Amino acid sequence: MKATDTDRTVPSGPAALESPLQLFGTDDALARLEAALPELQGPERLLGLAHLAWLLRERDPKRSLDNADALTAELNAKLKARPAGSAAILLARMDLVRAEQRYLHADWAAAQPLAEQAMQSFERQGELLGQADAQWLLCALHGAMGQAETRDRCLEQAIALARAAQEPGRLLCFEATQARFDAFRDWPASELRWAAHFPAEIESQPASAQAALYLYQATRAFLASDFARAIRMFMCVHQIALQTGQLYGAITASANVSHSFGKLNDHEASLDWVQRGLELARGCGWPQGLGACLTQMGEALRRLGRLEQAQAALDEAQAILAPLGRSRNYAMLLSCRAELALDRGDNELALRLFDEMPETARESGHVGLLEANRGKAKALAQMGQWPEAETMAEASLQAAIAAGMPDRQIEALQVLAQIRSRGGMDPERHGRDDLPLALLERALEISRSIEGLQPPPELLAALAGEYARMARFPQAYGMAVQASAAREKQHSRLAAERLIAMQLRYAAESARAEAEYHKQLASAEARRSVLLHEQGQTLERLGVIGQAITAKLDAESICLALHEHVHELLDVTALAIFAMDEKGEQLNSIYVSEAGRRLPMRTLRVDDPVASAARCARERREFTIDRSPEEESPSHVPGTLLSLSGMYAPLMINERVLGVMTIQSPRQHAYGEREQLIFRTLCAYGAIALDNANTYRQLEATLKTLRATQARLEEASLSDPLTGLRNRRFLMQHLDADISISLRRYEDAMRQRPCETPEEADLVFFMVDIDHFKAVNDQHGHAAGDQILIQVCERLREVSRESDYLVRWGGEEFLMVARLSSRHEAGLIAERIRSAVASQPFVLEQGLSLHKTCSVGFSAFPFFAKAPGRLSWEEVVELADQGLYRAKRAGRNRWVGLAAAEGQTPPPEAELKAWLREPEPALQVGLLRELTGP
Repeated sequence: MKATDTDRTVPSGPAALESPLQLFGTDDALARLEAALPELQGPERLLGLAHLAWLLRERDPKRSLDNADALTAELNAKLKARPAGSAAILLARMDLVRAEQRYLHADWAAAQPLAEQAMQSFERQGELLGQADAQWLLCALHGAMGQAETRDRCLEQAIALARAAQEPGRLLCFEATQARFDAFRDWPASELRWAAHFPAEIESQPASAQAALYLYQATRAFLASDFARAIRMFMCVHQIALQTGQLYGAITASANVSHSFGKLNDHEASLDWVQRGLELARGCGWPQGLGACLTQMGEALRRLGRLEQAQAALDEAQAILAPLGRSRNYAMLLSCRAELALDRGDNELALRLFDEMPETARESGHVGLLEANRGKAKALAQMGQWPEAETMAEASLQAAIAAGMPDRQIEALQVLAQIRSRGGMDPERHGRDDLPLALLERALEISRSIEGLQPPPELLAALAGEYARMARFPQAYGMAVQASAAREKQHSRLAAERLIAMQLRYAAESARAEAEYHKQLASAEARRSVLLHEQGQTLERLGVIGQAITAKLDAESICLALHEHVHELLDVTALAIFAMDEKGEQLNSIYVSEAGRRLPMRTLRVDDPVASAARCARERREFTIDRSPEEESPSHVPGTLLSLSGMYAPLMINERVLGVMTIQSPRQHAYGEREQLIFRTLCAYGAIALDNANTYRQLEATLKTLRATQARLEEASLSDPLTGLRNRRFLMQHLDADISISLRRYEDAMRQRPCETPEEADLVFFMVDIDHFKAVNDQHGHAAGDQILIQVCERLREVSRESDYLVRWGGEEFLMVARLSSRHEAGLIAERIRSAVASQPFVLEQGLSLHKTCSVGFSAFPFFAKAPGRLSWEEVVELADQGLYRAKRAGRNRWVGLAAAEGQTPPPEAELKAWLREPEPALQVGLLRELTGP
């Protein structure tokens, strides 16, 4: 998985400046910006520096602040009055960069006024996105300080500003964050509001919002106890966060993956993931991230039974988080310290720690309360204070039920069962469902409903003990066997889950490495050259050249670009580029030039013992050739200049030889170490570009074939295979547009010229049927019948316009639709159809000829001029079919049209339906008109 920009082009110069500036930028966007900065001048350069400081604020905080300070100093030096316009916006954005650095380092007292100052500057300039970003940072600040209500107000304002600015990336990110906060507060209510709100395909959304969307989905899965899905989603958060410069998000995602693995009792994998986050957090030095990872590490170590190491990790977290006060991270630390105190038997310390959990945890929902109550119940039970312990355990269970968190219900039920088993029960308060056995059975039922969670062995063992205490020995024995099997399965299950995690991690890292391999290859070569060059211009030029070359997608353009830049940077008289054939046996030249002119193409065998290019391909390495003027060259091509210096390099991608590139010079010793590094870099760019071009060409060929196949299939699905005419499906797809035009022209005429009928606004449907066609099949066979149908089709084409629709309606029936014509000409058209069929014989194979006639029925749409939409076109076709039927009854070889009487208004619906079935009564009373001929 990779966070990508929606724009697939590779812009340079001013085009590399994203507009609008994204909340978080991809690595690709950052690379484009850094490559473009040397080319920028004036205001565009200042804007580029601001964008760079913004995108580096978590990736490289020092560079980000250096850029912000340099830009601020330059702007202040140029401005004599109070800054306004774009300058004020840039200065406010740099204040926001500094405020975020203070926030990340937990210097909240300094961060808040800076963020508020930036907010005020953005407001004065009417800069909506700046205001949204300032409110987003203030939301994070107040959340870290435990001020949940203020945090929520800032987030609501950020959402409103992003919506007003119509910036989808920020809007999705902010809304996903609000949904996550709501889920912690009230899980069922948040599901009703947010579950169907966000797009299902996260990868197609703006890169700046993907991590937040995955984090919301991960939170949903976690709160629903779907820990396997939560792990996958948190891993996506981790990867996307790294690719978009959200290092703090990547740190917390590692801790969340660790916590989720702990919920599946895979504590080794939990420890592995929190160590990842801890390494990143120590490198960044951000107190909140470091404290959160140390807290989770302590929890993982505690669950593994390594209590001393757990205590050391939690003590370090205490030293970091205690000064931060009422943060949620500190509340989690207190909970973990209390759990460790319980494991070590220090119940009084555990009680004090649970009591210290700050109001922040309580404001976030039931989670903090139920953890504290469950922990207190354990401590009080171990101290023998059974009534108080039972009260706390019951409160914890009710909170877990209210929060809709089944995993916490299991824990609370186990604690409550243990308390009632050891401390006794009050007969007046407790019924059968309150027995320890009933509580444990309920916990078992819940655990089996959670996907991916095996019932804990300790739960099964506790059930076995209760069954035995109740003298239900068969059940006790069965449950004991299950507990034993669960302990054995736990080891294999842990290994399997660890393997899944390793596979997911390997797949994600492999995808990222593969996606960035080509980019890293060229930049690595460029970095090596700059170490040996006295100035930085060579690296900048090669970077720009590399972008120009790798942006090409056809071999000729790539070769021309290489030709231009090779001659620009090196002493070159001749350039040749060869491509390896598919079998790896031949090198075919795709570009050869000498002294500014193109030379004929040639082919070399790879096993050619003389050709240097063939040797380069065989040995898969670059080399340089130097000769004296007197030395004979065995590989010299007659008719070309004699070269005294030459460089050869294989064009390779992933150990695969794509071809060979060589340059020649008539000067001795033309190519030293500097020239070799430049040539090697250009060859790397060329290899990348040619590989991309090959891939693009193959993709284009595949797409072309697919499009052609799709077009043929579409055409076949819309045509009759015998006659080549269109079929009913074609008519259904295309007729609606004509119907709309016809109706619109009639409606316009009714408004503007009520007494006139619009011209060229009718659709006339002609139903054509070959008379006595069955006799042809019966007497001469179906092949003869097919020939008749084909010739009828040809004659119909002759009498119809190119714009008309000709449709094979079924069997020997055809439908012709005269588009946007006049109903007054329908009789003339019907006569042309009839005459075209009857006027000359049909010539069959073996010289046989037959005289055939046809009958035609027609009707026009709209049927009622004053109520154009009263009858559908399908109903008009039914009337045309009735006309055909009347023509048949009248003796065939004739046409009959049905039309509404002049000025006739539509009758009631039932009467209309009767017309469609049998028009005769309407004809007799003059409601319908019949047009006949010849």
